[in-house]
Amino acid sequence: MIKDLYKKYFVQNLANFITVLGLIGAIWLLVICISNPEQLWLILILTSGVGLTDFVDGLMARYLKIESKFGSALDRLRDKVFICPLMIILVWHYYESLKTLSIVVITLTISLVSSLVLIEVLLFIAWLIGLIKKLDVSSNRYGRIKMFLEFLIVIFWLFSLTIKKYFGFHLFRFSIYLIDLILFVAIYFAIRSLDEYYKRYSNKGIKNRTKK
Repeated sequence: MIKDLYKKYFVQNLANFITVLGLIGAIWLLVICISNPEQLWLILILTSGVGLTDFVDGLMARYLKIESKFGSALDRLRDKVFICPLMIILVWHYYESLKTLSIVVITLTISLVSSLVLIEVLLFIAWLIGLIKKLDVSSNRYGRIKMFLEFLIVIFWLFSLTIKKYFGFHLFRFSIYLIDLILFVAIYFAIRSLDEYYKRYSNKGIKNRTKK
């Protein structure tokens, strides 16, 4: 009896539990970033932990064969709460670090971050439309690559700020070029991901009209 309940409720929802844990961590992370932005070590650790849940929950869902639409939706929500606000906060709260760079690099970095966040908003809208119309809203390969690149961006950014704060080494002056490069690539995959949803939804609409 207990074994059956364990399999039915715990094992079947294990991936979702991990995702919820990541969502809670993402919200906690944002609260700390806004209220105590000087706690860079804690912010870096929490960012790594939330990013880890994004990897583990999908791996667990595939391994246990417990993938579900609810889990996919929950995963998407955690990703949006985690990445988009964090990148905005990195520019907003730590603008002083950007001011040490040339105006060209500052403008480029802010433009790239703004573009990526805008595309993320469009992806979220596409996801909501898919949910409302009961279409396939599962993540695509471009979206998964994009998410990994975004995670690298915030990790490199936070690590550079942490090294500067606690060790006095201005690593950010060098790492910003790598960050901007990854931002370029992430934008490319974000656009491909958006295009993938457009094709998916368009094909679904064509099939529905054909059936009629």
